[in-house]
Amino acid sequence: MRRSRSRWSVGPLWVCLSRRLSRGVGNPKRKGGEQAREHGSTSLTVGPVGVIAMVGLLFLGAITDATPSRRPQRSDCAERVFRKVRYRAASRHNVLDLYLPKGAAEEPPALIVWLHAGGWAGGSRASVRLWALRQVCRGYAVAAVDYRLSEEAVFPAQVRDVRAAIRFLRLNQTAYHIDTSRIVVWGASAGGHLASLLGTTAGGEEFASPGEDPDISSRVSAVIDWWGPTDFTRMDLQFPAVCKRTKCHTCPGSAESRLLGCAVRACPERARRASPQSYASADDAPMLIQHGAHDCTVPYRQGLLLHDALDAVGVPVEFQLVPRARHGDGRWSAPEVMSAVDAFLDLHLTSRDPTTQRDVELPTGAPSRLAPRVR
Repeated sequence: MRRSRSRWSVGPLWVCLSRRLSRGVGNPKRKGGEQAREHGSTSLTVGPVGVIAMVGLLFLGAITDATPSRRPQRSDCAERVFRKVRYRAASRHNVLDLYLPKGAAEEPPALIVWLHAGGWAGGSRASVRLWALRQVCRGYAVAAVDYRLSEEAVFPAQVRDVRAAIRFLRLNQTAYHIDTSRIVVWGASAGGHLASLLGTTAGGEEFASPGEDPDISSRVSAVIDWWGPTDFTRMDLQFPAVCKRTKCHTCPGSAESRLLGCAVRACPERARRASPQSYASADDAPMLIQHGAHDCTVPYRQGLLLHDALDAVGVPVEFQLVPRARHGDGRWSAPEVMSAVDAFLDLHLTSRDPTTQRDVELPTGAPSRLAPRVR
């Protein structure tokens, strides 16, 4: 995977300044400086202005040349983008963006659905540009979905929105030139929680909306869960020792309590209903669960709970613990993480052997190791 560089370049400035300084610029003893150069001396006397300029450019050079870009991924590989597509009329938040790869009109691509983080109270579909958008360069269509936030509607409104988005895309697959017989839903944090719920309940009626057409399925081929909570009642007791300060997840006012509409500790039955592993069954979608070993927002043992529940009923599931990774920090753009994602997607969305796939040449702005942290 190629690292992208900043658009700023200090090369010409550095060369120019070096030449000027070698002539004694900023040095009251200019002749001495020239004499030293003529005799091949490597020592150079630089005045205060020259020192400040050199330090500034060295610092700028370290930022622009040694550090991968923090810029989000661009949509260069998308042949066409449909923005703010309304997939249901329940809320202004019920919109999605759909990115189509080149050649979609000739051969409809498989679909990846991205669900954003934000504690069910914030975030937006724009976060697709941090991690998932690069998959357009690999030949997949990507839909980034917004859903109702907890200040507008409590659970299960969010998972119903996600189901509606899947069904909308499936109903309109011909118009958008996508193949919805192959869908992987991929979510981070709150989005990971919703993705996991979709994977364990899409085949049933637990979260069906009133008037939902039973002939249009919301079932998906597979799920990628990034650092999603799975059992609100147990989170407070599961944090690793590296986490010195953590928030109370069962207290009134927590993100989980706002989602449920009551304090987690006061309504354990509602919390159970929001737990993906409560619905684990043999026909659930295969899952890749990735979590950070140093996650102090959602402890990695939450992912293990879901893994164990799915594994117990025979669902293909893989749990990957990312060393030292925190909640949404730059390690989630590391090659070893993205390679696991790529292989999982190829396994469930194509007939290609994922072990034979090579890394694509990504455009400028490809994912860096220093993606912004997500809360």
